[in-house]
Amino acid sequence: MLRNRGVGGFKFRRQVPIGPFVADFCCLRVKLVVEIDGTTHHGREAADRKRSGYLWSKGYAVIRFKDEDVYGREDWVLEKIEEKCKALARQRG
Repeated sequence: MLRNRGVGGFKFRRQVPIGPFVADFCCLRVKLVVEIDGTTHHGREAADRKRSGYLWSKGYAVIRFKDEDVYGREDWVLEKIEEKCKALARQRG
């Protein structure tokens, strides 16, 4: 869904190492990390908060989606990612 600048012209990379973590997807231009939380994240909410906190401390914004939304509400997910990218681009000039 994020290939070939398909979301508002923003380029995303997969599996991007950031410190001790690997982001599912990252747009380096606006420093947005997109995380997809599947069933393996149930019961790991504290670890996810720690991870997000680390990323925020490094200047990254984090947006999370459940995998069922990614597969069942694709247009909505893409719309939210594009909105966040555009907002961050405006903030960061």
